[in-house]
Order: sequence, then structure tokens, then C-alpha cells
Amino acid sequence: MIGSRAAVAGCLLAGVVSWFARPGPAHAEDSAAAVQPAPDADARGPVLVVFHGPAQPPATVGSARATLSAVARERGAVLLDVSPEPPAKPEAGLHLRRARDAYQSFDYERAHTEIRTVLDELARTGGAGLAADDLVDAHILAALVAGERGDADASWEHFVQAVVLEPSRRLDPVRHPPRVLDGFERAREAVAASPPASVRVDVARRCQVALDGHPVRPGDGVPAARGEHYLRVRCAGHADYGGRVLVVGERVTLRPALVAESAPATAELRALGEQRGARRVLGAAAVIAPQSAAAPGPTLTLTLVDVASESVRGQALASLAEDSAESRTQLRRAAARLLDGDVLGQGARPGARPAQPTPWYRRPWVWGVTGAAVGAAVLLPFALSRDDARGFSVQPGGELPR
Repeated sequence: MIGSRAAVAGCLLAGVVSWFARPGPAHAEDSAAAVQPAPDADARGPVLVVFHGPAQPPATVGSARATLSAVARERGAVLLDVSPEPPAKPEAGLHLRRARDAYQSFDYERAHTEIRTVLDELARTGGAGLAADDLVDAHILAALVAGERGDADASWEHFVQAVVLEPSRRLDPVRHPPRVLDGFERAREAVAASPPASVRVDVARRCQVALDGHPVRPGDGVPAARGEHYLRVRCAGHADYGGRVLVVGERVTLRPALVAESAPATAELRALGEQRGARRVLGAAAVIAPQSAAAPGPTLTLTLVDVASESVRGQALASLAEDSAESRTQLRRAAARLLDGDVLGQGARPGARPAQPTPWYRRPWVWGVTGAAVGAAVLLPFALSRDDARGFSVQPGGELPR
């Protein structure tokens, strides 16, 4: 019967269509889009952008912050900068000049106040803001001021300290009276009575180290008189270290206590978002890395945190080795995707090639139509045939071999 044949043909035709219309395997260009889950409605809402960078960032980090600020502003998000405050600008040089002027004006009390300000700052910063010769001059001036104020003990201590910093220093006999020259010479003899020590600063090779205002290589031993010295250390990812250190042994290894400038953890980001009524927090952590193949320069890690669940919804890593239009565009694209609710896989890089739209010839509906046409061409002649009302059979022709 024609009806039964049509039914059979229809079933077969439906099977062919469904076979051709099924989704094909994802190609390389579509793999990024295939792994991105669609954001749910709860993921959207007020967003807080939390930026953390070094206290003294390079230009590339400042450019990245400006890019993030622009993206946040376009989407009505608030940018909160939790970077550590940069160290205060050294003022020791200014106060040292004032102390000299006051001493030359015979205003010894004002000179004493100014030189104490200088020495207090040098002790906190490890001599920041003054050259090596100025460090010695500061203690010589402190000794002269103390002598004029009748404090012989303080005068002696500062003369000794000046010689410890620079054992070869001499005073000008034209500018100073004999009693001052005699006191300074006795200080030189006292320091020379002890053999110099070898001082080594144990920090990473990439750090910048200054001992008494002189640059030294980390790990290398340098000669130094026994006594107190000024040490300054600057390491990427850490707060600057500065202070006075005591050298008493023959071989001394100094290990300054460096404090890491760590970005807020996930729990801290969540707490910041909760305090400000945000549903999501986009953390942006800039890290200054050593120049190497593994980390060619500063990097910026973007982390999207859901405040309600304290879960990481997405993450991206951007290189800040150079400030270019392309790098800013890639960073803008990655930040925009996260702020708009898209979820980047762990470790996804904003510079990755974006997913391309599926070509028309690979779309399911095209293959469905093609399958329908092929199926109709094959099956409809059988369904509409009237040669045999009882149906048809398929069997081999000829005789079977015996």
C-alpha cells in the first residue's frame, strides 16, 4: 500500500535528516567558545574592580591600570586601588643643607635640630636620598654641632661613625681648628685598630643593594670597617628595605627581612566586595617579574570572584612586558569579557585568538536540508511506485551454485 510505503519512507527520511543535522566535532577555532559556559543571571550585577600593583610601578603597570579604569568606568564599575603607598620622598638632603646653613650662622640649636632630623631619616631609610660622601658629611657635621654644644661624647661617636663609613676621609686643616682635627684623627686610629670585615648581602641577584651609599652586587663580599653601616635593598615584588646594620665579625652575612607586596587573596577580594555591596569582584594583580624566558616582565592576573559563593568565576593572565596598542587592546578585551559576565578558563590568556563564527557550510540546518534532499531522491521513487500493490522484495538473481 502506498500509505505504508510512505510511512516507511518518512521514517527513513527522518533518520537521514537527523543524522546529517547532528552537530559535528568542534574545530580548533571553536574550542575556546566551546569551553565557555554561558553566564547565569546571578553572575550579573554590581562589580568592584580591585587593583593591586607595586609601590613604585613601571610605566607598563600604570598604563594597565588606566586601561582597567576606563573599562570599569564604561560599565559603571568602581575601581579600588589597594596598592601600597610609595615611600615618602627623601628629605635628608634638604635638612642637611639647612643644618649646614645654621652651623655656619652659629645657630647651633637649630643646626642640632636639623641634623637630628637628617640622622633619624637615614636610620629609617638606610641612607636614602644622600650620596656616599653626604652620609659621611652628615656625621661630621653632627660631631661639630655636638662639640659646639659641649657634648664631647656625642661628638666622638659621630666622628667614629664618619670614619666607619669612609676610613680614608680626611678633614681640611684650613677649615677646622686643631682640636677638631685632633679628635677626628683619634677616631681614625680607633677604627683602624680593628681589621676590616667582609660583608655579604644575601638577597636575590636581581635585587639592587647599596651599602653606605655604594652599590654592591648581591652575594659578593665587600670590605667594610667594623661598626654600624647603612643598608638599602630594593627587590621586585617587595617593599624597599632600609636601616642601619651592625658589622662586628670577620665575615658577616646580612639577610634583610624583606616584606612581600602580596595582592589580596580570594577571601579578601570577597570581603571587599561584600563591604561595598558588589555581587562580583574583579581582582587585578600586577607582579614585577625578573627578566627571563618564563616571565619576560611584569604580568597582570585578572581574577573574577563571586561574592556570594566566594568562588573564582574566571581568570586571565596578561603580559605587561611592553606598553603597546595591541597589549592594551588584549587587556581591554579580557577585562570586558569578565566584567560582562563571561567566564574565562583558568589560565586563559587575553591574547588568545578569539572564537570565529561557524561558517555557513558547517551549520546543522544546512546539512539537514542537504540530507532531506538526498533522502527524498533515494526513497520517494519506492514510495510512489504502483507496479506491485503487494510490495516488493530484494533477492539475488540467477541460480545458486551447486
